[in-house]
Amino acid sequence: MEWARREGFVVLTSDLDFGALLHSTHGVGPSVIQFRGSDLRVRAILV
Repeated sequence: MEWARREGFVVLTSDLDFGALLHSTHGVGPSVIQFRGSDLRVRAILV
């Protein structure tokens, strides 16, 4: 998370922990995008 924030990256994840970590630490970044669903393959997400 620190590296992503410092480098200006966005975290893409299906893991709920990243958003919870950002919230619990009152972090200002990085942005976190959580993918939910049964088919998390890149091809399925980009459709």
